[in-house]
Amino acid sequence: MPAPAYVDGKPPVISLLDYDEAEWAEGTCVDSRPGYYVVVNMERPEEVVARFNLDANTTLDTIFKSAKKTYKEQAK
Repeated sequence: MPAPAYVDGKPPVISLLDYDEAEWAEGTCVDSRPGYYVVVNMERPEEVVARFNLDANTTLDTIFKSAKKTYKEQAK
């Protein structure tokens, strides 16, 4: 199933639940941008597939901070 279409030249805004349930999510991952998060194509990370709504920021901030902390601890 293809990713959702752009609206007025911009990626669609989705919720975390939308992403969790999306049939098109395979081959994508979450990435951060200043002030918000996006879904990108894993093979072409410059290709933004969708943008998360602002409600997702708190949850994704927590996940990204935890991952960065774990990475730093493992790199020691």
